[in-house]
Amino acid sequence: MPILILGGGRRDGGGVTVSLPATARTRRGLTVGLQAWAATRREPVTVGLWATATTLVPDVEHLTGGPVLETDSSVTGLPGDMLSWSYTHGGQYEELSVVVMGQHGLALPTALVQARGIAVSADETGRPLGILPARVFQALGQEPEVDVGQDQTTFLFRNDRDQELRGIRLPELVPWKLNPTPEGTCTSRPRQRLRISPLVQAVMRDRVDPNFALTTDPLLHAEWVESERDFSTLNLTPQDLWDQTYGLLGMQLHLWPQGTGFKLVGRFTQPPVQGSPSAPLSGRWPLSRSERRERRQTPARLTVTGAPSVTPLDYQTLMALIGDDPARDEISRALGPGSEWFEESSADTGTTRRGYRKARGQLVDQVELTTGDVVAKETVDGKEVSVTFSGVVLSLSRTSTTYDPDCADRPQLQRTLSRTYAYTPFTKLDVVAVNGPGIFTTALGGDLASEEEALTTYTYSPQGWQTGKTTTTTRLGSLQQEGAEDEPDKRGKLLSKERLTDITAETWLPTGAGRWQHTVQRSVQSLVPVYDTESGEAVRTSTVTRPLPPVIETTDQAPPSYRCPDACLRDLSDPTGAVLVAGDAGFGEEQTVALPWASAGDLVPLGRRLMEDRWHREVRTLSLPYPLGVVPGAPLDGGWVREVSIQGSAAGVDTSVTVAAFDGLFPLPTIGQPYLLDPASGSSLMLAGRPGGARVRLVRGWEPEGQKPIVEDAFVAFRTGFPPTPGDEISWTLVQGRREAQSAR
Repeated sequence: MPILILGGGRRDGGGVTVSLPATARTRRGLTVGLQAWAATRREPVTVGLWATATTLVPDVEHLTGGPVLETDSSVTGLPGDMLSWSYTHGGQYEELSVVVMGQHGLALPTALVQARGIAVSADETGRPLGILPARVFQALGQEPEVDVGQDQTTFLFRNDRDQELRGIRLPELVPWKLNPTPEGTCTSRPRQRLRISPLVQAVMRDRVDPNFALTTDPLLHAEWVESERDFSTLNLTPQDLWDQTYGLLGMQLHLWPQGTGFKLVGRFTQPPVQGSPSAPLSGRWPLSRSERRERRQTPARLTVTGAPSVTPLDYQTLMALIGDDPARDEISRALGPGSEWFEESSADTGTTRRGYRKARGQLVDQVELTTGDVVAKETVDGKEVSVTFSGVVLSLSRTSTTYDPDCADRPQLQRTLSRTYAYTPFTKLDVVAVNGPGIFTTALGGDLASEEEALTTYTYSPQGWQTGKTTTTTRLGSLQQEGAEDEPDKRGKLLSKERLTDITAETWLPTGAGRWQHTVQRSVQSLVPVYDTESGEAVRTSTVTRPLPPVIETTDQAPPSYRCPDACLRDLSDPTGAVLVAGDAGFGEEQTVALPWASAGDLVPLGRRLMEDRWHREVRTLSLPYPLGVVPGAPLDGGWVREVSIQGSAAGVDTSVTVAAFDGLFPLPTIGQPYLLDPASGSSLMLAGRPGGARVRLVRGWEPEGQKPIVEDAFVAFRTGFPPTPGDEISWTLVQGRREAQSAR
């Protein structure tokens, strides 16, 4: 039924306050009309208007008895007479739109809006139903919209933190980006760690809002780890930092009223399922109510991936993965940081035994001994004398290398000694002892036929490349023998008398543009006879040193440089993940969410929280005849407020509230299923060589319940012929049902 409302003006100071109350009652005492308006005007006015109010209870019989609804609202600080206003709070922003009379295109006002609704009973006592606390809005650079034809201006205001959230660039706040930790040994490698929650909260409070708060903190124990879960804040905005941490879980930054202002709050758009929230809204007052169900946002499958599971791959770990392999001993010798062994091979010329010793992954000592049978023949006094020597030493060589203690790959000094032995029918054998490495034995040797020792030293630049290499070689120049002119069987052993020294020096010098000057300088010694000037006979020999002209070339081939590795071969990094299946409740497409900072143990709880955020919702939209200043996320009517919209004009105040509640018709998945990788391509750890390929550790996925990778022992074929070694990472692709290697590192 139409209701006639008459309002009178009352002068108050310099303006006139116009009050337009309107009431209507039902037999249940429900107020069905709402008209209350307060505006400041410059001149006294008299206002009359018609208004029609509709209720869900149609039997309106009288206007007396029961409570009466009164609403009032005001927006001040504007340059003209206000016609209407609209307030919306969707969580991250508070927005106000005000329409005023006149054209005010250059005005930048500051508006203050407030509204309330009161239920007044017959005894004149008022019960507050709803209130929009005083909100202050500043026009920060937002230009008003001027409608010339209607002679009115619309001012748009927004309360937000965009300038602080998106207008600030952060410096580097991750400590290891500024001061990296020196690499230690494989078993004691230090890792700097940085907890995510304290850093994000500190950035928000120091650079955005000192009152920033989190309603819940799912990243309380999450952290970034140097070299494992890396991160950098350089040139990120605070909003970027939020989006890459809490934002990945669906949390948003909301404005939460605080006095006449607001504070920034980090919260879930739909709080975790914790039973039904309180319902303070009275069922008597809503003018309308609509309901719907949201189901399409629930994915059929939700895959959550986290930070890789990192294991330092040292020698012991690799050998445990290799297990009982036919090539185990060979691999152990090649990759072991410290070991000692020997090998033996036989041929027609004799038996060769080789001994090796490794330290810090490098061969530091090796020896090679060759023995065999020798038939020595010589003609004496016209008769041939033949003697057979069995199992005597033919040659012996030994090489020892010293490496830089700060760089296990870089040699500093190398010494090589080589000897060969000769035999005649009259040679007297002596014992030759070999004291390792790998070989501890004695054998009989004859006359020393030759002996050569090479000593090589290396020098390096501070940048790591080799600057010089000097090799000094000392060789046998002449021999001496006791009783050399006696009968063969009376002669002594051959002994060294004179030695000759050759020196070869190589240097590298950068000349720019990737080119190098390589210089080789040599000096050699030789024995020359010294003749007697009177007799003209050679009386002795003398050593002469001759320097050879240097060889200088310019080349683009750089000198050797070394990577100086630690004891680890590399880190073994296994992808982690979990899959939550919605079953019959999943109406949406499959989704994948990457949480690069999440540990493997947190994937299922975080995945369940992500599924909760996407789960079915019962959504209700309530229309109220009074202002309700609740904020998104507040509990109301058995759910959680999603959005609030308030419209005000001379006709009154209308409020629309959207409330969402968790729909528990289908149960949430609580157990994460295994996460499986793409079977068509990937990368795997090589364990051992095989004819035409390699045996690899193939990771097929991750088992979230058992907290371990799903591993298969597989074969990868080599088509290109590159020679990776155990411990390398091989990239492969499935070709016609067979895994073929593409590259290795």
